[in-house]
Amino acid sequence: MHFRLLGPVEIRTGERWQPVAATKQRHLLAVLLVNRCRTVPVTVLIEELWPVEPPATARALVRNYVMRLRRLVGDDDGSVIVYRAPGYCLDLPPGRMDAELFRAGLAAGRRALGEGDAATAAVRLREALALWRGNALADLPGEGMVGVARRELAAHREAGDDLLMDARLATEPAAVIPELRMLAADSAREYRWGQLMRALWLSGARAEALGCYGRLRATMAQRYGAEPGPYLRELHDRIRAGDRGRLTSGVR
Repeated sequence: MHFRLLGPVEIRTGERWQPVAATKQRHLLAVLLVNRCRTVPVTVLIEELWPVEPPATARALVRNYVMRLRRLVGDDDGSVIVYRAPGYCLDLPPGRMDAELFRAGLAAGRRALGEGDAATAAVRLREALALWRGNALADLPGEGMVGVARRELAAHREAGDDLLMDARLATEPAAVIPELRMLAADSAREYRWGQLMRALWLSGARAEALGCYGRLRATMAQRYGAEPGPYLRELHDRIRAGDRGRLTSGVR
């Protein structure tokens, strides 16, 4: 059996992916998935499923949801959704969850980029990012463990986007400039502006790269009363000094 979290929650026990239609069962499964191979106490499951006012029959309902989930995934002997006092554990082998595959691909891409192999990094990162089907855990509430996992996964996805752009920038800096202009225009993220500065500098547009820093600095001062951080200041100084060392890679 396999599970998908990078979008609506889905399971696959044969050839087809299918949703978990019942909201509480889907929520329970998601909590177990984000805690894979760790026991989640029944009391915690109750808090996750009913954060405001749990029903008097909450424990019995949790048992019922587990029974239905086992039936749905073909876990007839309870060897996957396991009861381990004081709660339940999803005893799932590695490689059965898209979020886990994504993290592995992200790590492989980061490692390849750090070793100077931008082409391999781009392949690994594109494969990893292709696993996403929308927002993580998209069909569940935003609070509790699910909300924490959603935010963590979104941060990893953003890191993957940044790393892929770094890989592309290392091999074709001029080609990514138009895309980076649009991305930077809609963002105050310093790393994104740094990517645009690096692409411009590596493409021979040193003056424009320095101008980007000046515009961002003025915007930050006006909106937030702040200066660019150490990373962007160092990048600005390197470009001004004509030092191309480490400019092709943004791996930090």
